[in-house]
Amino acid sequence: MVPTSNKTIQRSNKSLILLANNGIAAVNEICSVGKWLYGNSGRARAIKFVITALPKDLKISADNH
Repeated sequence: MVPTSNKTIQRSNKSLILLANNGIAAVNEICSVGKWLYGNSGRARAIKFVITALPKDLKISADNH
């Protein structure tokens, strides 16, 4: 994980948008955006997604595997 602050975002002239607050919704959103991008521009990877997880999320995931 790469920690990100608002100052880092401002310096890079980029925006962060919360797309989902759970794993399944995040996967669905990433797939939908990729399909939309490919259909409209032919470039499915024109957007970079940054995925973050809290320590408790990682622990829950580890406990389930």
